Amino acid sequence: MDQALFEPLVVRLWAPDAFWSAARHNDLWSGLFFGVLIGIGCYNLLLFLSTRERTFRLYATYLGTLVLWAAGYRGYGFELLWPEAVGSLPLS
Repeated sequence: MDQALFEPLVVRLWAPDAFWSAARHNDLWSGLFFGVLIGIGCYNLLLFLSTRERTFRLYATYLGTLVLWAAGYRGYGFELLWPEAVGSLPLS
């Protein structure tokens, strides 16, 4: 059996200040990621509205569903978008 396939689980204990600093840094990059995706989606939606080209609508829809999925996967959806929907939390 190849040992390179199995990586050891690294457990890291953080000091509270270092943890919250790293969490804020991670949230900053996640916000940039979501902002770029939403910006590209809005741009493609505007292109669809001006040209009525089906491809732009499909791509804007794809990006919208990608943003919603990624927000739910990362936990931002339940934190910011739909905090009252805790019944569906085990399904995600």
